[in-house]
Amino acid sequence: MADLDGGDPSRFFPQELDVSSDENVQLVVSRVLEKFGRIDVVVNNAAVHCVGPLAEVPISSVEHTFNTNVYGE
Repeated sequence: MADLDGGDPSRFFPQELDVSSDENVQLVVSRVLEKFGRIDVVVNNAAVHCVGPLAEVPISSVEHTFNTNVYGE
């Protein structure tokens, strides 16, 4: 994010948010709308991952990873 902070302030407005929190998402959307009045592009790079041999990773961890990365849950 530091690379974008030095860019043209009229083009970039990087924000950190927790995609699993509706409240946090609404807060960030409000900030963006307050600053620009609209949203043209969203770059979502939210992700979590599982580390370990596939046979040893609990299915709940795989489900959590999938749900976060695909659905933002």
